Amino acid sequence: MNARIRRLCLVVNPLAGIGGRLGLKGSDGVAGLEALRRGAPLVAPGRALRFLRSLSRLPGASGLQLLTADGLMGLEEVREAGFPGDVETVYNPGGWPTSAYDTVETVRECLRHGVDVV
Repeated sequence: MNARIRRLCLVVNPLAGIGGRLGLKGSDGVAGLEALRRGAPLVAPGRALRFLRSLSRLPGASGLQLLTADGLMGLEEVREAGFPGDVETVYNPGGWPTSAYDTVETVRECLRHGVDVV
């Protein structure tokens, strides 16, 4: 693992990919809400979980610090994966469903905290 990368920003858009199986051509705005209304399963949190489990197995993972948002935008996946490094919540979306605004604010807070990579 690169010795210079120690602080990572994890941002999960929990609605990403939700409209695909329903042929809604995306998950932004109204399409994501329609997919939720139709009961489409969330796919992004599971993908984030697989990534975190792989990251956790890398040498030096316990020396990493993850900065993320509360809830399904990162913190829930980090906890479920049992990530071995330090974790800091830098943003709370405060509502469901999350929005593009929440993604932008999470990244802003991560950058303000000096992350090495988003």
